Amino acid sequence: MAHASLRLTGLSKRFGDTRALTDVSLEVRPGEVLGYLGPNGAGKTTTIRLVMGMLRPTAGRAEVGGLDCWRDPVAAHRLVGYVPGDAATYPRLTGRQHVDYFASLRHAAPDGGASSPSSRPGPARWRSGSTST
Repeated sequence: MAHASLRLTGLSKRFGDTRALTDVSLEVRPGEVLGYLGPNGAGKTTTIRLVMGMLRPTAGRAEVGGLDCWRDPVAAHRLVGYVPGDAATYPRLTGRQHVDYFASLRHAAPDGGASSPSSRPGPARWRSGSTST
């Protein structure tokens, strides 16, 4: 049987005395689409941060493709595309330059392969706008 694409089981998060998320359980099967809606302060961002392994749950569990998001975040991240709404970008870079730059920080070539240290773009190259090697 295939794993659920996303499974939340009794997921809760507290910040001191503040309950940010209380006992959320849901499952999204492969091929399904989920709209996760709610008013400000409802816990949507907290849920996403728990799924991305950026926060540790107070209780419960979040899984992506059967992988625990807190215990195995690197493997879970390989299955998820995530762009935060408050992502900071460099105003002079194009979208492609941002992708290439962040790929270089992960020691990956823009095509997804490994890059050598000498081929990685350095800060001076990004400031000048040059991306050629």
